[in-house]
Amino acid sequence: MFNFIFGITLIVMGFMIAYKYDAIYREFGKIAWVEKNLGPGRSSLYYQVFGFVLGLIGGLVMFNLHTKLLVTVLGPLFSSMK
Repeated sequence: MFNFIFGITLIVMGFMIAYKYDAIYREFGKIAWVEKNLGPGRSSLYYQVFGFVLGLIGGLVMFNLHTKLLVTVLGPLFSSMK
């Protein structure tokens, strides 16, 4: 039940970040690393992508798929530890 509620919370937060990126951009300003490496004016795009990724992670957590994804992706790296 915790995963479901936490996942919904992450999805809502991600949606709000992606939807209200302009207000977040005005409040927090530019991200120096993004502006330097991705080019000028890309901070607002970064906020949108961050919100989208947060929503995707929330969906994985909500249905408890994050553990399966981590085992599938990182499992071969730690298979020698068995």
